[in-house]
Amino acid sequence: SNRRMKSDEMRASTCLDTPNWEDENGLGCDWYEEYDRCSFADNYASDMGPATKHCCICGGGISTCEDFRSKCREYINVLDLGFNEIGLVAPLCEKAESCSCEEAADHDVEVDGWEMTETVYHYTVGLYNECKCDFWSRLCVDTRVGEACDYAA
Repeated sequence: SNRRMKSDEMRASTCLDTPNWEDENGLGCDWYEEYDRCSFADNYASDMGPATKHCCICGGGISTCEDFRSKCREYINVLDLGFNEIGLVAPLCEKAESCSCEEAADHDVEVDGWEMTETVYHYTVGLYNECKCDFWSRLCVDTRVGEACDYAA
């Protein structure tokens, strides 16, 4: 969920806590936000790291496309972060894919012609699909994760 951040910790206008992150005691970012507990973050780091890496309120979380890409790459083998139990892309990697290819989608518009007073646009998907394929190919090479390689193919 989106979190408010102290002005000295502000990194971006929006921030998303790392989905499903919990500390070694099974407590999530909500616990750290309640009563401003970020000073305890390093004491209770889990295998995925401390709240300062994963919770917006503590200065971590995901706020840029590069954050989504790096966390997708790092946690691609974690259930419901990379892929869900039936092999579909989980929201974290789905967002990494879509934000990586936003520019390709925005620039892949051709004016097809004129009709009366309206311009008719012909939207192609070639650049966007090529970008998505490149995203998964790089992830496959970097991680050697079968599902990433399946998406690249």
